[in-house]
Formats: sequence, C-alpha cells, structure tokens
Amino acid sequence: MEIPDIHGHSYHKEHEKYILRKSSAKDSAYFTGNWALEGYNGKGYRQIMKIHGETANDIMVSIGFSGARKGCQFSGKGVLSDGQITIPLKNTAPDMKGTIIIRPADENETLSLSTLNPEDRNELMYFCGGGASLAGDYKKLP
Repeated sequence: MEIPDIHGHSYHKEHEKYILRKSSAKDSAYFTGNWALEGYNGKGYRQIMKIHGETANDIMVSIGFSGARKGCQFSGKGVLSDGQITIPLKNTAPDMKGTIIIRPADENETLSLSTLNPEDRNELMYFCGGGASLAGDYKKLP
C-alpha cells in the first residue's frame, strides 16, 4: 500500500505501522431513537427526528418541531441498507423525485440527513415553513 503526503508524493516510514480497519455497517438499533437538529440551545425552535424500525430493514422516520409557529413536519418509511437509511420522497409527495438519505456523520452519535443527489436538496424545504429544511446534522438525545 502507498500512502501519499499532502503533495501527492509517496510517504512511508519504515518504523511506522498503520492499522486499517473496515468500519461495520450500522444496524437499525443504532438509528433507533430521538435525534435533535444541531444548534438547539435549550430554548426556541427545536427540530426532532424520531426513528424506529418496523423490521430489520424497514424504518419509520418522523420529524416534528416545537418552540415556533412554523417548522418542519415529515413522516416516511425508509429502507436500511449498507448502514444508511433511504426514503424516496415520491412515497410522501408524488411529484418529487429526490431521495432522503440518513447516514452516520463523522462525529459520534450524529446522523446527517440530506438528499442522495445534491440538486434535489431544495425538496427538503417542501415539508417546512418559515424557510427551514429537513437537512442537517442531528445529535442523539439521551
């Protein structure tokens, strides 16, 4: 294996060892629970995503809000595959073509919600009022 440095040149030191591990795919138990959109400071608008598994691969996702007159409301059934949840938006709103994807973010206990194709990202605003979006990073609630 070759490891390049920041300039793309081969980097290796004989005395250093690297251990590569394949990360395991997350199962429905990892996703199950309540998740809050990052940025909530204990007051004001709060957006919560609730996830629970119906079967090993079928997942229900609902998003609601509190602390404001307008916010996001969404409910849809997704499929867990390869450690991520996908929800075709056409199942909830027939005119939509995008697919929601929920996957673990780089940080521990964080899920990232976006669309499979970046050009469909604006469809996530359809379910919200006041200029909000379903998109973002959600932290696991205790």
